[in-house]
Amino acid sequence: MKRNDLIKAELAATLKRMSATRAVNTITVSALAAECQISRGTFYNHFMDIYDLINWIFERDIIEPLKKHIEANSKAGWHGITGYCLRKLYEDKTFYCSAFSMNGQNCLKDYVKGRNLECWRLLIEKYMKEYGKSCDRELLRYMLEFTSQSICSYVIYWAENGMETSVEIMEKMDDFATKGIYGMLE
Repeated sequence: MKRNDLIKAELAATLKRMSATRAVNTITVSALAAECQISRGTFYNHFMDIYDLINWIFERDIIEPLKKHIEANSKAGWHGITGYCLRKLYEDKTFYCSAFSMNGQNCLKDYVKGRNLECWRLLIEKYMKEYGKSCDRELLRYMLEFTSQSICSYVIYWAENGMETSVEIMEKMDDFATKGIYGMLE
């Protein structure tokens, strides 16, 4: 692993560890850098701010494995990807509940909404290509935005409220969303 990647990974692990004892929004760059035994300048060489680090963690933990899964599997292999993402969030429940409660420029909520739309677009475009489906562009855009934003809004709500609903119940969103979109494309 490259030195830059090692520093990023250490900052991520330390932020997660620190979030076990205090809310993420109370952790400063200075405190995080001191805990990692690096300078603030070193932190800023890698990330713009704490939000940028949180978004990088989400990208690494959730989005990168999700995109690999989508690209490697056919429609039949896509079932369960929402559950996978929810379980990954739940594994770091304390961190993600705290991170999703933060507001502001570049906050995780906004980042997740954009990335989720990209993943749904990738998923549906692959489905349409594999099964020779077509759809009106405006309707497709609407379905993608509606589905991705609906799921995002509820996952954010779930995290902001302590992830009390079980992952097993939450992953039913996968069925609601995919059966709805696939049904529209049939």
